[in-house]
Amino acid sequence: MTEEEAKARLLPPVQKGALVVVVRGRKVPRGTMGVVRWEGDGDYGPRVGLAVEGEDKLVYTAYKNVDAVYPGLMPGQDPEGGWVELYERVQREQRLPMKGHRIEHRDSGMKGKVFWAQGSRIGFKSDKGVTNWSDAHEVWMLSGPMECRLDYVTEVPAVPALRVLLEVDARSLPAPFNEIQYLDALPQGGYRGLNGRREYVATLPEEVAQQHLMVVGHLQDSGRPR
Repeated sequence: MTEEEAKARLLPPVQKGALVVVVRGRKVPRGTMGVVRWEGDGDYGPRVGLAVEGEDKLVYTAYKNVDAVYPGLMPGQDPEGGWVELYERVQREQRLPMKGHRIEHRDSGMKGKVFWAQGSRIGFKSDKGVTNWSDAHEVWMLSGPMECRLDYVTEVPAVPALRVLLEVDARSLPAPFNEIQYLDALPQGGYRGLNGRREYVATLPEEVAQQHLMVVGHLQDSGRPR
């Protein structure tokens, strides 16, 4: 398996259940991360609704405003050790719900059998025949005749590879580009522009960065967003 093949298997398309980050648009802050729970059409094209930590309601934005990301990484980042190594680790450590699994709901104590599973989402029928819908983190998997409780492991987070950021002066540029303090080189060319907290601002073609940004230093960074 090549690096690109492993990356393609680990990075899902933008669809229900995918972890995404907002990288464009004005209404929703760039860098907002959430799980796609709704897909539909708006007045100006396809839209998605994101389940964002700390928000009671879904956060809506245009489909084109989000990119799929792997847990622990931001758009354009590679995992420490490479994508093949991460893929192999996921195969060893991940435990997803599957049709036929016997489970117990953590809050209600209801037990039943999974009849539908997609990623972390499940449908299960209780022992009394009641149909329920839930998420993997809300249930235990029951293993063996003693029905030992096991946690599902739906995410195996990556650690970003160490890379060198270019420190730049962009104060003369219009908003939001004047917020850029660091450039992170992308494998396919161009740069991710980051603010002082290493949060994503914009993607810049190489020629634009060279013409309009003055490099003032270098910084080794772990890639972990701050």
